[in-house]
Amino acid sequence: MSKHYVRDKRFRSKVDSTDKGNSLFKRLLGGLVAIVIICGLIYGGMFLYSKISIDKSYDEFVQLCDKGDYTKAVVLYRKIQEKTLSFTLFPMHQKERKETLLKMESVVNLLIETPFNELINNQKPFEINDIAVMKGFEELSSRKVSMLANTYLEDYLLGKFKKDSVITTFNELKKVENFADTVSRYENELDSISLFSPIMVEIDKEFQAKNYLSVAAKVKTEIEKQSGFIKEYLNRFYLKCKDEMYPSLKNDIDVMMTGSKYYTAKSLIDQLVIFFPQDAYLEEKLKKCEENVTKKLVEYTLPVEHISFRPLIATPSLAFDNDSYSKNAQDLMITVNEFQKILDQLYLNNYILIDINTLVNSSGQKNRLFFPEGKKPLILSVEGLNYYAGRSRSGNSDNLLLDSSGNVASSYKNSSGETVIDRNGEAIGILEQFVEKHPDFSFDGSKGNISLTGFECIFGYVTNEDQVDDRTKAYIDNQLSPFTITPQEIISNKEKAVEIINNLKNKGWTFSSSTYGNILVADATLEALQNDTTKWLEQVGSLTGSTKTFLFPSGSFVGSKDERGAYLISKGFLIHSGIGPWAYFNFSETNLYMDRISLNGLALRFQDLSRFFDVKTVYDASRTIPLK
Repeated sequence: MSKHYVRDKRFRSKVDSTDKGNSLFKRLLGGLVAIVIICGLIYGGMFLYSKISIDKSYDEFVQLCDKGDYTKAVVLYRKIQEKTLSFTLFPMHQKERKETLLKMESVVNLLIETPFNELINNQKPFEINDIAVMKGFEELSSRKVSMLANTYLEDYLLGKFKKDSVITTFNELKKVENFADTVSRYENELDSISLFSPIMVEIDKEFQAKNYLSVAAKVKTEIEKQSGFIKEYLNRFYLKCKDEMYPSLKNDIDVMMTGSKYYTAKSLIDQLVIFFPQDAYLEEKLKKCEENVTKKLVEYTLPVEHISFRPLIATPSLAFDNDSYSKNAQDLMITVNEFQKILDQLYLNNYILIDINTLVNSSGQKNRLFFPEGKKPLILSVEGLNYYAGRSRSGNSDNLLLDSSGNVASSYKNSSGETVIDRNGEAIGILEQFVEKHPDFSFDGSKGNISLTGFECIFGYVTNEDQVDDRTKAYIDNQLSPFTITPQEIISNKEKAVEIINNLKNKGWTFSSSTYGNILVADATLEALQNDTTKWLEQVGSLTGSTKTFLFPSGSFVGSKDERGAYLISKGFLIHSGIGPWAYFNFSETNLYMDRISLNGLALRFQDLSRFFDVKTVYDASRTIPLK
């Protein structure tokens, strides 16, 4: 028996209702997805078309310019320009549009610059095509030509073009109507620019020589007097000068103050604050300088005392052992203990070290000298700081070097034959340590003057192949181990010497020449002196930098009127020093001759040095020759 069932709607499941809802939702969702895909395809197509269109626009622009169809090229340029500045559905393409616009402008700029440069450099008139470009791209060409004309007049102001060529250029520019205002403005100022040009040429020369303070002062004064184009240019030049001046002179100040050159640093800061008022760095440095300078300086008009030493005897037991080297040690040198005691008494007698180069200006004429009241200026020189091979037999150091603290020290053998490296083996380290304890013994950070020959070595290092033969012979003559050196070691030695020189210069030491071969100048011919000086300048002066001081070896001097003396002056040696028992100055129109007192064993035994120190309290007890 079959059974029939009738579904009662009253008992319809809720699941059936949900299925219908889900089905409807799915259909709607599918429709939306389809719409999104279609829109995405449309947008993607438009996006791709937009990108292709941008790329194509530049290519089309170049082709139009090549054909000379500047009317259409301008329309295309403005189209890209408008889209770059307006809203777009594809903002990610704005970068490409800007780049395309810049590329188009570069094309136009080149089309304008090329004939403009031909005009100003070769006086070549514009061609029809050139004028068409300038008229077609009016807004671009007017701006570009204005910039080019401005730069052109700046060059004219600096003396790079003649007035006739400027007039020719302006007449040619007038052929393009949209340049009329620019040309008219510059034409009206051409006479004043012409008059100011010689002044500006000299100012620029000073600027190129980095005489920033002088330049800034002159430009600042001229700005107040000028107007129009010249004033605008001077304002830009003034800012450029300040931009270069500040970091350069700031570095100079740092170097000066590191070397305790407080007087020089203060003078520089005082000038710099005129252009950089209320600058925190300058205010801080000025305060430190004022803490370290004497308020009252007085003029000193007498000849300045000048004392000199050879390299010091670091180990007296090796110097005074009655061998064949002892006599030189006894007569020509002093010991480290004697040097230390001399410094103590010089300080107590109110001497103050000064820079020998301050005695004359760059033309060799006398400088006015001002020093702290109550102090007596003193020049200290260390002669022949080369460390010849034979010197080690006299108890001298073997060489200079930088210690772990970056100070110049010396290497020497003590009485036990052990190698010692410290600052107390040579005048350099001893004096630097003394000034550290007594900064008022040094005026403006000055230490001493170091004279060098080029013979055999520098500071104990062979720095040139020319020295090898002399060094080798010296080793043989002094029964030392055979001397050998490689080209690479010479290069390394030169680097060491320069490093020491720079360290010393930064700490207030100066350098001078004692000839290349330690020759007696009074006995040398002019030709011999010329050859010797050339070698010194090439092999030693190239390392030390320029110097204006010349110490005649053994005091063998020639006068400034002698052709040999005149030759030395012509090579930049403006201070000549011989040897004498007292302070002595003789100024000519081009140089200073002065005497130096050579402090050595002979001077201790036979000269009156009481104005400097008491010889009896200084004389080293280890000397085998007693005082009389």
